[in-house]
Amino acid sequence: MDPFEDRGGLSQVVTTLIILVISVLAASGTVAYYSIAVTSSSLKQEQLAIDRARIWVNSSGAQAVLKVENIGGRDALIDTIEVRYIEIPWVNVYFASAVDGALTPLQCLNITGSFNHTVGITILSFHQASESIVLPVGEAVIIYIDQPDSLDVGQAGILTPIVIYTSSNQYMALVEVEIV
Repeated sequence: MDPFEDRGGLSQVVTTLIILVISVLAASGTVAYYSIAVTSSSLKQEQLAIDRARIWVNSSGAQAVLKVENIGGRDALIDTIEVRYIEIPWVNVYFASAVDGALTPLQCLNITGSFNHTVGITILSFHQASESIVLPVGEAVIIYIDQPDSLDVGQAGILTPIVIYTSSNQYMALVEVEIV
């Protein structure tokens, strides 16, 4: 009598099923891990929304204004602003934390330095930008661009792009040029 004959063992079918179940569980764990990684990384991307934008011109010059909100999961850094694909120097850019209200032309379209602007009962303090503008998650900023070189009365009624560049994306608003 063979001593190994009395031992019970798993059949080949049961062994195959066990290996199959283990591999499916391992694969589903990998898929779950991958989906969690993709979801969490996408929540940490910047996403800006240009809420409103306007451009005004008259015989003394031009002015553009826009409200930008960071609706993403990471702070954004506005590196460059262009009007009609021409980069605006930071000395012509003024910004303040945003509130709801009308975006209106300021100081007869000639801003000469930092200024205050009243929107409803709120007084906004605009400061001249000297370098990139930091926009934290969930916050918004109003940006005034004084005397963009690419605009004059001849562009009235034309759709004009305003482009904001960050370290990883670009955002554009098409705005009709108005005469004031």
